[in-house]
Amino acid sequence: MERVREKILFRRSDKIISWLVETTRERHGLFGDASYLLEPNLKEGQGGLRDYHAMLWIARIKFGLHKPRDLEYLGLLSHQEFAALSEALIFIWNARNCLHRITGRKYDHLHFEYQPRMADMLAYGATVSPDAQKPVERFLSDLHGRMEAVKQKHLIFHYELGAARKWFSLRKKKVREPGTPGITIRRDQLVFASPEAMLREPTLLMRIFEESARLKRPIAPEARRLVREFADLVDEDFRSSREVVRSFERILTTPLVDEDFRSSREVVRSFERILTTPAPVFNVLNEMLNTGFLARFLPPFQAIINRIQYDAYHVYPVDKHSLRTVKLLKSFADGGDGDIGALCADLYRELPRKRRLLWAALLHDIGKGTPDRDHSDAGAQMARNLLRTLGLGKADVETVAFLIREHLLLFNNATRRDINDEETILFCARRIGDPERLKMLFLLTVADFMATGPKAWNDWVGILVRELFFKVLRALEGRKPTTSEAAARETEALLLSEPLPLDKADLQALFRAMPFRYLQAMPVDAVRTHIHLVATKGDGDFAWEIARNAETDTRTLTHCGRDVPGLFSKIAGALTLNRVNILDAQIHTWQNGLCINIFNVAPPLDPIFESERPDRSGSQGGPGRRSGPLRRTGRRHGQAAERAPA
Repeated sequence: MERVREKILFRRSDKIISWLVETTRERHGLFGDASYLLEPNLKEGQGGLRDYHAMLWIARIKFGLHKPRDLEYLGLLSHQEFAALSEALIFIWNARNCLHRITGRKYDHLHFEYQPRMADMLAYGATVSPDAQKPVERFLSDLHGRMEAVKQKHLIFHYELGAARKWFSLRKKKVREPGTPGITIRRDQLVFASPEAMLREPTLLMRIFEESARLKRPIAPEARRLVREFADLVDEDFRSSREVVRSFERILTTPLVDEDFRSSREVVRSFERILTTPAPVFNVLNEMLNTGFLARFLPPFQAIINRIQYDAYHVYPVDKHSLRTVKLLKSFADGGDGDIGALCADLYRELPRKRRLLWAALLHDIGKGTPDRDHSDAGAQMARNLLRTLGLGKADVETVAFLIREHLLLFNNATRRDINDEETILFCARRIGDPERLKMLFLLTVADFMATGPKAWNDWVGILVRELFFKVLRALEGRKPTTSEAAARETEALLLSEPLPLDKADLQALFRAMPFRYLQAMPVDAVRTHIHLVATKGDGDFAWEIARNAETDTRTLTHCGRDVPGLFSKIAGALTLNRVNILDAQIHTWQNGLCINIFNVAPPLDPIFESERPDRSGSQGGPGRRSGPLRRTGRRHGQAAERAPA
């Protein structure tokens, strides 16, 4: 060991430590933040056991550490921090041992199928949760809390070493000094001038987070320790101070130093500036959460910290999901990809009162801490009481409460109801009542479900929500949806004025057979396509067509045939048997006995030979086939979609 120290560690210690820091960063990028994921890697993820090992390796190289307890003796961790680290490690070791026993081998990835058994092995099912959480949810909540503790101690360790400066891309420019007496910069990190300054001015607890957001600089571990130790200063008087509220609002929005900087609402405005300030590489709201300050300042937030929703959609704990929603909303200011991203960017930039939306994003799920009630209604009432205590105006409070209560309205109606139905549009318009509220609700819906996980949000859901948004917006702006009869007459007049493959008498008879609701819901191009299919069918059993939509990369299968019992289900079954994923389906039965079946489907994973597959399905007796060869059309009608052979 002496030869190793002399020839390797002593001569190359800086290179080895830099290599360890870089490999740790790459490992975090590969395995993710374990304190955020519902299927964490107990060893390699950020907050896993490997972070603890890396701390020991670096401390052994740099300081000659012999025992883990030396982390405290060397001053790298405080007594309380080392005790919390030890407790977290014991829990994670027990969980990892259970995972090895379940799998029968070394295995560190905690998949969903193992989690209920682990909760039983660790005796979480022996007690009943007072808030009706499942045993597996309580186990995962505790696990995420422990992995968050390891993650934080690992970051503190690197800050103390000065290695954290390599983890943040701070711009090399003239250092901007904090504008708050009692807060200064040391080693590129924000610190309190002295603990006594906080006792004299408790608002410094909020102001240091605001300065971090404004200057894009991290808060030193020493300052974070002081925030935890002086957390009892965050009481009712602190929260009701208008100075605190204004400070928080500055965190929410953009950096702003008023002339009345020392007014009574300063703290809340400071918090709002934190909330709305674009998040740098290190998120100030995450720092507020990790130090326990956020739960002290917003007490209802405590009930959702590390709270798990054990389902296929939620990827993050509720508290992390809420902060992620805020971050996504603020990222809209920088633009976005695709039509949804561009629309969100335009709407967000045009909002005159962004802080209302960001308050709602931060608090939209606080009702999940009361599982005996609907979380939207409960959260709206909790937010109303909290924001009144913080001294926000009546209009602000009611708007935030409305957004929280209705934050599922657009998504539920877009995915569970017919968005072409006039009643659906008018129901949403009456419920929302104001175009500005609608825009905020749309932005909150997009950010909320994008922050939930990939199974909750996809391109098809985005298209449905966007279409419903525009329909409701037109209704709220006075452009009310046309009645079914008016839509039918307008469509008929447009189509009769252009050449179609049927004579005028047949067309008029066909229009009389079309229901008003069908003509209102269908665009003119779609009705024109259906008329061509009727002409193509002739005396045959059916005709069908597949259209490729380049915008959404989906396929629209339109089938025109005689209405017979079970036809719709047989087509859907045939598509499913051929592994075609159905995204949306509509059926329209005309009064002359014809039936139009429209299926929006996902494209095949392998587009090669896509055109041959419908032919092969037809040769095997495809959907709707009764006799004769399968008929289909590849004609191109209109510009609504790019027609493709498959």
